[in-house]
Amino acid sequence: MRISAGIPFPAGGSQLVERMLDARRGLSSVAVVADEAGNLMGPFSCLPHSPDIGDALQRVGTAIRTQSTLDRTVTEAVILTVAQHWQADYEWYAHTAVARAEGLLTEAELELIRTGQPGLTDAAADLAAAFTRELLAGRSASRELETQLMDVLSTREAVEVVMVAGYYSALALLIRAFETPMPESADAG
Repeated sequence: MRISAGIPFPAGGSQLVERMLDARRGLSSVAVVADEAGNLMGPFSCLPHSPDIGDALQRVGTAIRTQSTLDRTVTEAVILTVAQHWQADYEWYAHTAVARAEGLLTEAELELIRTGQPGLTDAAADLAAAFTRELLAGRSASRELETQLMDVLSTREAVEVVMVAGYYSALALLIRAFETPMPESADAG
């Protein structure tokens, strides 16, 4: 099903659009967050239709970006692993743009994530991506992988890996369920 850009938001929805655009100004420098008419792209287009919960969800995203202790390479590896798992085109588009712009992952590493393969240069990012793949595929990760992850990340960082995977899975489900819009110029592959 698709949410049309012409469907009016309930009370508070328009204000949420402004808060989301303000919170994502950095992302908008590398990926399109809204079109020229101000219509939100990707999962953000869904959130104003449930303003209270949408606002709470977008605040989680802001906290992940601003308060996480995870290294940015680890965070982006987890996000892209989630996007690959759910085949969430907008999520893949936006976060490959971030990874490229910030020099976090090489094209070869992006391809490894896209194909679900290990081998990232950053050991913590590689383990976090593997952990996320196992978590999403089987509802839990192996004890061996949990132990390896805990050898390179603190308990807080390991918890944050799961929180990042959960938040971006929620966005991915919105993308998949509502066929959220991609920028015309975007290449999802």
